[in-house]
This record gives sequence, structure tokens and C-alpha cells, in this order.
Amino acid sequence: MCVRPRGLLPLALLVLTPALLVCNAACATVGNREATSAGGGPGALAQVDAEFVPDPARIAPDLLEGQEFVQPHPIVTHLPEYPPARGNQRGPVVVVLRFVVEADGAVRDVRDSPLADSGGAAVDPAFRAAAEDAVLGWLFVPAAIKTVEPGPDLDHDSKPDYTVLVDSNRIPVYLDVRFTFEMVDGERRVRAD
Repeated sequence: MCVRPRGLLPLALLVLTPALLVCNAACATVGNREATSAGGGPGALAQVDAEFVPDPARIAPDLLEGQEFVQPHPIVTHLPEYPPARGNQRGPVVVVLRFVVEADGAVRDVRDSPLADSGGAAVDPAFRAAAEDAVLGWLFVPAAIKTVEPGPDLDHDSKPDYTVLVDSNRIPVYLDVRFTFEMVDGERRVRAD
């Protein structure tokens, strides 16, 4: 049994666009680590940032009375390594991928995101491959549609004091993530903001 105290976000707010919830919960970069220095000189560092991107075309799931959508929560999200052979890359390289978080929390079906704004230019395959390799290793608590019902009124104020989880169905969902690979002062590094 799972309980949720009353007074938290109303159920109606939790039903709103899952993309917005995912973006608010997961816009992130991941920790500092030194990359290999091939092509960038000794001790070369580069910056790699990752951010989940909301899809404005995403449709919220149809929910019945007492149901709520719970977005996937990242558990393991390692950043890609800056491709060692690309140490002389000028300007940032942006890779936007769409992937499915399956009902078991694993990532499958990685492809280029329709939200990418490449301006018609093809993304360097080394950066695309590094981003895909990283995403395939990610793990999530999967998305779910949970059914809850009002709990008892313990304080006799004519309102339930919590809700009771009566059913939970894990579902696959897609997410979009944007990686930005960038040289910083001629150095390569992975940095978290």
C-alpha cells in the first residue's frame, strides 16, 4: 500500500502534460570527469551537457477518475565521452535523440529526435554515436499510470487524510534529450552546472 498525504499537488496538476513534468524534473547535466586527451593535447578537457527537451506535440494520456500519470525518473544517466578524435572541433556540436523508456526502465529504440534543429547540417557521426552509446546505458524508474482511491478520514474533517494506491501499470514512454559537446578554452571536459 502506498499513501500520499493530502495537501500535495492536486491530482489535476499531475495529469497535465507529461513532457512538462519530465522537463521540470529532469533538466540536468551530469558530474565532472576528465576525458581522454587524444587530439586535444595533454590534459585536454571538453564540456558535455545534457538536457531533457519537452515535446510540445506530446499528448497527455487519457486518465480515468482516480488515475494519475507518473513520469519516468532517471536512475543512471552517464554523459557521453567527448570523442577523442574530435579534439579540434570548432563550435558546439548538438545531438538531440529520442528514445523509449520501456516498462522495465531500460532504454530502447534510440533515434534522431524530430525536435532537433540542425539547420540542415548533418551531425558528426562520432558525436551521434557517443550520445547513443551513453543513452543505451541509461536506466529509469519507468513511467506508470497509478490508480488511487481516497483513504479514511482519521481526523473527522469530512476529507480523506491520504490516498491509497490500488493499481499501478508501468508503461513505455518516449523522451527527448539534447547533448551539447563543446570545447572550453581549447580544453575538453565534462561539466555539471
